[in-house]
Amino acid sequence: MEVRIEKPKSYIREMHISVPYERYEKEKVRITQSYASAAEIPGFRKGKAPIAMVAASFKSEIEKEAKENLIRDLFSRAVREHHLYPISYAEIEDFSASEESGRITFSARFQVIPDFELSLDGLSATFKPIAVAEDTVKKVMQDLQERYTTVKPVSRPSQPGDMIEFDYVVYDTEGVEVDSVQGMIVDCPKEKKQRLLSHHLVGVKPGERREVDISYPSTFPVMELHGKDVRIKLDIKEVKEKMIPEITDEFAKTVGLNSVSELRSSIRKQLKNEQEMIARADARERMINTLLKNNVFDVPEALLNYYRAQQKSDGLSQDDQEKAIAFAERKARFNIILDKTAEMKQLKVPDEEISGFLEKEAARESVDPQKLRSYLVRTGKMEDIITMFKREKALEELEKQFLRKE
Repeated sequence: MEVRIEKPKSYIREMHISVPYERYEKEKVRITQSYASAAEIPGFRKGKAPIAMVAASFKSEIEKEAKENLIRDLFSRAVREHHLYPISYAEIEDFSASEESGRITFSARFQVIPDFELSLDGLSATFKPIAVAEDTVKKVMQDLQERYTTVKPVSRPSQPGDMIEFDYVVYDTEGVEVDSVQGMIVDCPKEKKQRLLSHHLVGVKPGERREVDISYPSTFPVMELHGKDVRIKLDIKEVKEKMIPEITDEFAKTVGLNSVSELRSSIRKQLKNEQEMIARADARERMINTLLKNNVFDVPEALLNYYRAQQKSDGLSQDDQEKAIAFAERKARFNIILDKTAEMKQLKVPDEEISGFLEKEAARESVDPQKLRSYLVRTGKMEDIITMFKREKALEELEKQFLRKE
């Protein structure tokens, strides 16, 4: 087999293949024989018709199948021998099986990952987490208090901090109903603001009915009502007092800790970890930006189209569509770099990691892990999973080598 390879672009290969014409004749004979064993031709029993008659009766089908078989087999052999790894379907052109020239020839055009030298220069990035302020710890503890706050109905007049449930009907200055709500729940405000509803919610009691005049504030969701003078009929259903727990050792035990000191220490540790994750993520982004800047190459159109298809750009503005396209190119470029890194560092994925992943996926999908593995291997999707793991490991290796905590 003669193979000549051209490189119109860094990621495109054109392979010109030529083999002796006898390969075509042999393949047609083989296919004709397989047809003959099952052919039903008038005047002959099934599978007993003469070979020449079978060849004539199924001439176009035999030639088509012979051509497809040869192209598939020769192309597969050629890419293996020349260590090429197509990432797109091959476009087959100019197939010729000429007895006169004594050759079978055709061309195959396909895309590959472009060759490039991986550059890791200047990737070092440091990070320093922001110190956790005492006010931040206090705020988290207050949020915990709110989360564990309960309420109880009371018969007294409402006080700031209570919850009030009421129905209301709104009328305009002409007495026409413009709005109504049932089961509205709000906090009793600390401040009274004249001409606002909050002014009339302090001191109300369950079962009380009031008619009040207010002006709708500019923060009200319905823009048409901003600044409008209206009369509201209030029907107070319930006043509920908030039972806010004190921060004590007993409260700490309700969240699984032994004391207030341990609770504060746990919160501080969690906040510190969060700040470190944020700082580390920022440093990682700087490292990735340098990596992308250092490694410039043409991204294959096949990959760009694949990643763009994953972006839901329908209905987006022109600006957002351009951002989606830029994100797709960045993702494609970065994954190529990670694959190159995994190859350079000869990273492997232990089978126990794959097995653990498959067991979780099988449990999530309620299927047998071994059947899932067999399906993934059969469909070629197992390679995608291995590639995913290798990319994760490649990024971990880069972080281990180039990220430093101050």
